[in-house]
Amino acid sequence: MKVSSPIERKMFGSWIREKRKEAGYSVPEAARKIGFSIGRLKQIECGYDPIPLMRLFDIIKIYEIDLEELLERLQAWEPELYEKFIFLERKFLELFVNRYTSHRQAQPQYMG
Repeated sequence: MKVSSPIERKMFGSWIREKRKEAGYSVPEAARKIGFSIGRLKQIECGYDPIPLMRLFDIIKIYEIDLEELLERLQAWEPELYEKFIFLERKFLELFVNRYTSHRQAQPQYMG
């Protein structure tokens, strides 16, 4: 699995900063909503720290980030996080499909 370089992480952090600004949040507001300290959010936006996967979901929701755009950026600049995201997405879909199909099989069929 490829790990992002410091330059790639800085590019991703800069993109996250742009998205925060586009969403209209100051650093303190965004940090509070995401559950980060102000310092931690600044570290991420400067590319010093990676984003924990579960916090990435918060950022997507709060900043209203387009999923396709996010995946492109992750694949280019944060390949390790991209792989984790895709793995989790696949597991979620498997769980959803399994629950949906087992639920449908358990429902009585209407014989109108």
